[in-house]
This record gives sequence, structure tokens and C-alpha cells, in this order.
Amino acid sequence: MVYIPIRGEIKGNQFKDGDAKPIASEQSESNEDIINSENTNSDNNQINLNSADKTKLQELTGIGEKKADQIIAYRQAHGNFKKIDELKDVPGFGDKTFMNLKSSICV
Repeated sequence: MVYIPIRGEIKGNQFKDGDAKPIASEQSESNEDIINSENTNSDNNQINLNSADKTKLQELTGIGEKKADQIIAYRQAHGNFKKIDELKDVPGFGDKTFMNLKSSICV
């Protein structure tokens, strides 16, 4: 069995007596924290282009209903964004829009 640590988890001995379970006291995020971070990067409150829904995308400055729909349509047609600058490949998004959004988005 392979253990994959939770984002932000403290490094160290993850197992107790050879068990395949992480030691609860070493986990740094609760299940609620993990669920709440699904659409954002909790470290700096960025919106994830790959998991954000239409409403969440519209929280970005300059993104209305139409541009949010374009992001979602692009994501459905091409798969998840690999890097944030792929946003410039979405119709209606150029260098200027990207520069305004780049500090607010992540993948």
C-alpha cells in the first residue's frame, strides 16, 4: 500500500507500528478543510481553474457569466488546464486579461 500525504501535512513518521494508516495527530488538515479547499488554493485564496464551478469563476475580477461559460467549455473540450497560462487559449482571454487574473488563479 502506498501512502499519499495530505497537502500541508507535516513530514515525519506517518505510520505507527507498521500500520497502513496515518497517525491522526500528525494530520494538519481536517476533512472539512480538504472539502473547502476543493475550488481554491487555501494558501493564498486562488481559484482553481480545473475545479471551480461557474459561480466560483465569476468571483474573479472581470469574469462574468459568458467568460465563466467559456472557461468551462474549454475545460470540457480540452481537459484540465496543465498551467495557468493556458487560460490565454480560451476564446476571449488575451494577455491583458491573463495578467489581471494570474495572481488569483491556480491549477
